[in-house]
Amino acid sequence: MKPIDQDLWTARVAMACQVELDEGTLTDVARLWGTSLPYVVQTLESRNPDLRKRIVGNSRQGKRALSREEVIRRLQIVHAEGSLSKAAAKVGLTYWALAKTVRDYAPDGVEESLSCYGVAA
Repeated sequence: MKPIDQDLWTARVAMACQVELDEGTLTDVARLWGTSLPYVVQTLESRNPDLRKRIVGNSRQGKRALSREEVIRRLQIVHAEGSLSKAAAKVGLTYWALAKTVRDYAPDGVEESLSCYGVAA
């Protein structure tokens, strides 16, 4: 494995830690790093195996159930902002965490899901 510049490694560890906090996966880390999943697995296994194990462990726990009110609040903000990036900033989540919420709780689209919750979009 090629040596990694210390500043680059520090930045990558910070990104991986954020993915861990957001209950993301190693695939999310690969997207952020701009590398392949096998590279992430190999690099974390050799340089920070505890972090890799925590990310894998968190992602296998499944989604944490949000309250109905929290789901509606997040979906309403996504709908109002019209952009996941803007909505994530407003909600106080990362883009990926909010995208996961939308994927899990609004698979048919935000407006459709809001109407299923009995809320006007």
